[in-house]
Amino acid sequence: MDRNYKNPDFQQKQKDGRNLRPNKPEILILRILDKRYPNEWKYTGDYSFWINGKNPDFTCINGKKLLIEHFGDYYHQGEDPEERKKIFSEFGYKTLVIWEYELKDLEK
Repeated sequence: MDRNYKNPDFQQKQKDGRNLRPNKPEILILRILDKRYPNEWKYTGDYSFWINGKNPDFTCINGKKLLIEHFGDYYHQGEDPEERKKIFSEFGYKTLVIWEYELKDLEK
C-alpha cells in the first residue's frame, strides 16, 4: 500500500476522493503559525503536497525547506516520528513534530 502513495495518479485520486480539511488541533496550529509567521505556512495535509509518498501537514512557503507534522495521540500512537523526519530530511527538509498532547499547554 505504501508504494501506491508514491504514484502521482494514486495521490490525485486520494485527494479527489477525500474532503480533507484541518482537524481541530491542526486549526489551532495554523492559527498560531498565521499569527507568528503570517503568509509563511500552508496546510498541506489535504494531499496537496507529497514527498516520497508522504504527505506533511504543514509546509513553509517562504522558500525554506521546513515542515510541521501534527501527530494525534490516538492515530499516531506507537509511531516513531524520527522515521518520518528521516524520510523528509533525505529531500533537504527539516521537520518539527507536534504531538496533540503538547497543544494542551501552549505556554509550555
